[in-house]
Amino acid sequence: MCGIAGSINFIDKRIEDKIIPKLVNSVKHRGPDNQNFWVSKKRNALMVNTRLSIIDLTKKGNQPFESQDKRYIIVFNGEIYNFTTLKKDLKEFEFKSDTDTEVLLYLYIKFKAKALEMIEGMFSFAIYDKKKDELFCARDQYGIKPFYYYSYKNQFWFSSEIKTFFIIDKNITKNDNAIFRYLNSEYHEHIKETFYKDIFKIKPGHYLIVKKSKIVEKQFWKFEKKFEKTILPKKEEEKREYINLLMSKAVENSMVSDVPISIASSGGLDSSILQILAHKKNPKIDLVSWIFKNPKFSERNFIDQISKKTKINSRKYCVTEDD
Repeated sequence: MCGIAGSINFIDKRIEDKIIPKLVNSVKHRGPDNQNFWVSKKRNALMVNTRLSIIDLTKKGNQPFESQDKRYIIVFNGEIYNFTTLKKDLKEFEFKSDTDTEVLLYLYIKFKAKALEMIEGMFSFAIYDKKKDELFCARDQYGIKPFYYYSYKNQFWFSSEIKTFFIIDKNITKNDNAIFRYLNSEYHEHIKETFYKDIFKIKPGHYLIVKKSKIVEKQFWKFEKKFEKTILPKKEEEKREYINLLMSKAVENSMVSDVPISIASSGGLDSSILQILAHKKNPKIDLVSWIFKNPKFSERNFIDQISKKTKINSRKYCVTEDD
């Protein structure tokens, strides 16, 4: 988890120095390893990143990250699982780090929006093009990583968290329609609206192009189209093998990391399967679980059963009413 934030202005108003540390601080808790920002010479564009280091723990991976020709600036939250494979198709670029951030930046420079169709992972990011004075923003297919935005007085602001925008405008009001919809149907995450008026989120599988005060939204991924192209086995045994293959591949891809990996296990079916598959790929992983004193609500027995099978080092934290 990292934090991103920023702005692009379409009026002569400059970004004030005093607001920058407030923006950084609003997402600081998301990235304890490094906090930094970039401001354009005209002071009309701002990019903020607070980093949680996962891949390439050196300073070379810090953001905002600038392209070699200094034209593009990226702030990125997420992980690109297939970045090492994608990097092989970017031999014309000279890389200065081993991060997925840099691969993502050059992939966009080369393929623009089509790059999103090549990425496997979870992400939200913004890329500012100095030459065009244009901002490109995108969110992953399932909306795992957050991306909120707010248009205010001909300025476009974005952030990983809604509370950032209250620094910009303290008069933001609640969105009764969105709140009612959520309470009535729990349908909220896959729509544009939020619980606050004029604050929106990029819908999963969508991207924005922000230029000259205009916001153009486009969809790059749709589940129905993806499903139509998927060929499923017909025999029961082949289906089981195929599902196992997909899960194993997904777990393996998501375990690319330069820091130790832990599995959060509840004792349920999902986390137990992930635990077994992850242990096969990396026997050194740890297990982290939350249990309760009351055995009626605790899944400690299920957690212990699976951890005995995998022999993973298990750390349990008992959550009490006081906590």
